[in-house]
Amino acid sequence: DAQGRYLYSVHILEDITENKQAQEALHRKNRALRALSDAGLAVVQSPGETELMERICRIAVEVSGYSMAWAGLADPDGPKRVRPVAQYGLHGDYLEEIQVTWADEPLGRGPTGKAIRCGSPVVARDLLQQPDYEPWRESALRHGFASSIGLPLMGGQSCLGALTIYASQADAFDDEEVGLLGELSQILALGIIALRDRRE
Repeated sequence: DAQGRYLYSVHILEDITENKQAQEALHRKNRALRALSDAGLAVVQSPGETELMERICRIAVEVSGYSMAWAGLADPDGPKRVRPVAQYGLHGDYLEEIQVTWADEPLGRGPTGKAIRCGSPVVARDLLQQPDYEPWRESALRHGFASSIGLPLMGGQSCLGALTIYASQADAFDDEEVGLLGELSQILALGIIALRDRRE
């Protein structure tokens, strides 16, 4: 200082990035586990297929924290359209703006169509960059979607349709979350089959 004395200042910095990431991962996992629990109750309490699909879509948004979810059935004949049956989220008009098929054509190469064709989850990590997402990109970005996942609804060896979920951030679906959401779609598929068997 002005009197010629040495002054010392000690600063301690701690990087808490790993702790924050671990907390966020645990939070996401807990949300997914709660969603699975709520889905099991929905299967027991739903009187029909449409109601069950609506409840699962609501769980994906309200419990799991995603922007929107919809469930569609795969029409087996003709142009192989995916027929939306239920949806939940603030972006209900999104489905009115788009067409989705499960044929191997441009309208069937998004996560929903691919999931139905191949029978496994398909993630679109960044809708802005994904080439196959071109037919729906403009509408998806207008609604604030940045990533999505298509989850097949498997009924034995055949696929009944898909559960499609959207997130507002890119890379929203890590491997663990894909596995847990895959379990959610399995619960929905088993519920649909059980309801159909009961009706028959």
